[in-house]
Amino acid sequence: MKDIIKHNSIIILFILSLMCLLACSRNKKFTNGEITITLSNQYATSSVEKADWCYESPNAIVTGVKESKESLEKVGMEDVDSISAYAEGIVKEKGLKSSDIKVGNGYLYFDSTKKISGSVYSYRTCIYSATDGYWVVSFACYKELFESQVKNFTAYADSVVIQ
Repeated sequence: MKDIIKHNSIIILFILSLMCLLACSRNKKFTNGEITITLSNQYATSSVEKADWCYESPNAIVTGVKESKESLEKVGMEDVDSISAYAEGIVKEKGLKSSDIKVGNGYLYFDSTKKISGSVYSYRTCIYSATDGYWVVSFACYKELFESQVKNFTAYADSVVIQ
C-alpha cells in the first residue's frame, strides 16, 4: 500500500511540475489597434511617455510608436512610401549610419546604445510598414543584458503582425 501511495505521489508531483513548466514557458499576445506582438508571459502592460504602447518585464521593455505618412509629409519627408527612407531618417537622427540598418523578417532594424541618467541601455529598434504609416518597435535593456536578450528580441520582432 505504501508503494502505491509513493508511486501515485511521484506521478502527481511530476504532472504538477510539467504543468508549471508549461505555464511558465507560455507566451502572450498583446494587441494594440492594428498591431499584435507575442512576448513571454513575463511582460505586462506599462506606460512610457511618447509611446503608443509599452510592455515591461523584469529585464526589458518594449515600446511601440506609430508615425503616419501624413505627419511625415508635414515635416517635409519626400518619399513617405519608402520604409528605407524612413529608417535612414531615424538612424541619421540618432547619429548612426545607413549601413547600420539590417533587414529582418518583414521589417528593418538597427541596434544602438544610449546613456540615460547614468545607466547605459542597448536597443533593438524595428521598423514595420503599415498602410498609412510606420510602426517603430523598440526593445531595450541594460547594455550588459543585451547579448542575453537579443535572441528573444529577434523572436518577438519576428512575431509582429500588422492588420
